[in-house]
Amino acid sequence: MPELGRIALFLCFGASAGAALAFMGHIKTGDPRLRRVGEYGVYLFCLFATAASAGLVYLFLTDAFEVRYVFNHSSTDLPIPYKISGLWASNEGSLLFWAWLVSVFGCLVLVFRPREGPDLAPRVSLILAVIGAFFAYLTVFVANPFVTTPVRPTQGLGLNPLLQNPGMLLHPTTLYAGYVGFSVPYAYAMAALLE
Repeated sequence: MPELGRIALFLCFGASAGAALAFMGHIKTGDPRLRRVGEYGVYLFCLFATAASAGLVYLFLTDAFEVRYVFNHSSTDLPIPYKISGLWASNEGSLLFWAWLVSVFGCLVLVFRPREGPDLAPRVSLILAVIGAFFAYLTVFVANPFVTTPVRPTQGLGLNPLLQNPGMLLHPTTLYAGYVGFSVPYAYAMAALLE
């Protein structure tokens, strides 16, 4: 399963970077096929980021302690809600969670883009794809949550006791959603300036 997570991360990075390149090409040439490729890239980015995030949560739920991130932030006696919160317990998982949120917001921008006024969607999607590619790059090359150890321990180190609080199940998710959500108005502002 960790191998599938790593593959999903590589595909996530490829889809987001490919979407950014396609939107750049569309903006430069006006070719509607490139815009369509960019939109498909955004949807694929969301699909692969969702798969990677769900895969990491699955590894937490199945006590896959051969994965270093799971070993460092979970244990067999940890309640299920806190195992799920292991996704954002440290740097590697948080970056994956951020990449997933960027991909979701990128899809929402494509689905709910305004039908009137200037068509800023390609530039907005380009900026969001670049942001997503940055986070995907970090999860693939800098802080990969799917790194494995040669030996499978029978017990993990457990979640930081400060994070074992019901408020920590809701607080980080809403905080990250707010941070990443601000990338949408930022992308619209930058797209309007570029226009």
